[in-house]
Amino acid sequence: MTWRRPGKLAEEAEGDERELLRNEMADLEADIERLEGELRALLLPATPTTAAR
Repeated sequence: MTWRRPGKLAEEAEGDERELLRNEMADLEADIERLEGELRALLLPATPTTAAR
């Protein structure tokens, strides 16, 4: 997948830049996991209790 390319950039970076990129990637991966969970919840069929909202 193309969104994995920043990992190569982090491998090629040095010092503080490498650490900054690794931290940014970790934050973005956490965001992806959170958003995937939200998307899964939104794709679930409506139940009678949630359909009333």
